[in-house]
Amino acid sequence: MSHIRLERTIWPVGHGAFYTEQFTSGRGNTFTVAYDCGGKDKDTIGEQIGNATKGGSNPIDLLFISHFHLDHINGLPILLGNQLVKRIVLPQLAEEVVLEAIVYNFIKASHGGHQHPSDDVIQLQEQLISWVQSDNKENITEVVEGDDGDGEINHIEIGERNGEAGQVNSVLPKEIRSGKEIQIVTKGNIFWHYIPICYKNKQKCKDLLVALKKKYDITNDQEKLDWKKVKKVLSEEIPEEERKPRETKYKNIKGIKDIYDTIFPAKGKGEQSHNCYSMPVYSGPTTDVALNHIYSSYRYNECLFARVVDVLYRRYFDILAQHSAHCLYTGDFEANIQSNLDKLKQILGTLWAKVGLLQIPHHISDSNYNPDLYDHRMLSFGNVDDKGDESFSFSIYRKISYSHHCPAVAITEKDKPLEFGYYIVLI
Repeated sequence: MSHIRLERTIWPVGHGAFYTEQFTSGRGNTFTVAYDCGGKDKDTIGEQIGNATKGGSNPIDLLFISHFHLDHINGLPILLGNQLVKRIVLPQLAEEVVLEAIVYNFIKASHGGHQHPSDDVIQLQEQLISWVQSDNKENITEVVEGDDGDGEINHIEIGERNGEAGQVNSVLPKEIRSGKEIQIVTKGNIFWHYIPICYKNKQKCKDLLVALKKKYDITNDQEKLDWKKVKKVLSEEIPEEERKPRETKYKNIKGIKDIYDTIFPAKGKGEQSHNCYSMPVYSGPTTDVALNHIYSSYRYNECLFARVVDVLYRRYFDILAQHSAHCLYTGDFEANIQSNLDKLKQILGTLWAKVGLLQIPHHISDSNYNPDLYDHRMLSFGNVDDKGDESFSFSIYRKISYSHHCPAVAITEKDKPLEFGYYIVLI
């Protein structure tokens, strides 16, 4: 009987998301999976990527991306530029989704909502466009939107080949169906699985595409989206001599923002937002293994939001941590739309009752809150900025922890990582 050690880490990136799961065999071979790789501050996410990959010596074998907004993907240039990621699984690259992301990121960067230099935005813009245009997306797997779970179960076999540790012996196809398992296999044993869930509800992204087409010249002769024209419209500048003090240099940004804000206004409960395509991913052991929780670490520095409040809370945290192997990563999942949550529970089936660790959607915001998401059996966490966060709601944070008895941990960029360790025994 052999065992595998799993270390799950919630990295302290502030407003953003970067989570890793590293499987280590008895021989020391590793296989690393990550969910999202972004944060509001580029230096912080860069530092944590360095920590997670041990300075580049331990690349990420499988990266799930929830959606394409800067605070979830601005670490991609670091990973791709240094060849630190082997395969990426992401939502289906529909042109209306990629257009929404490019416009949103450009608006945020141009209006100071995120402190990213424009070259980072341009680099990510080029990457997304190259993906959506390419018929041969090397090392990319798209999760095809849907909710029926049809399709083949996908396998990734890990082991040793040519003396390399953590070698992936089989690759995922270019497309997989939403709701279908990605099974992790070693020596014929299926010991872990992931389930990405990509929803169909992208109508507002399509509405944005139509509205921008009406106002700007962004199509070709066949009325198809022309990405060169999109980039030209976004980057067209006001002559410096005509620019007012403190005015953005981009000529069309105000008009584009007005359209965007009309399509995606400040939302109320049950309304679709620009996060409509954010892809949750379930991660957990299969029934073919025995699993022991061996440690959890929640050592914090003193800061505004991230703290465990008292001794009883700590003891409760330790008890629940023993059942935290089944995890649900949510990104900015629109849990506030009840049909989304109902469908997620339906797809997960009996696995839903096993979820013991939950990422609170959208940086613990009130706009994505749904009481039906939380349960007294769960631990929950979210990443927020130490000096105040545009999304973070302290009232929701308290409600999740106390009203739902679902201990919540808000992790800022000043904290140490939140860590969980397990032994997986292959039966």
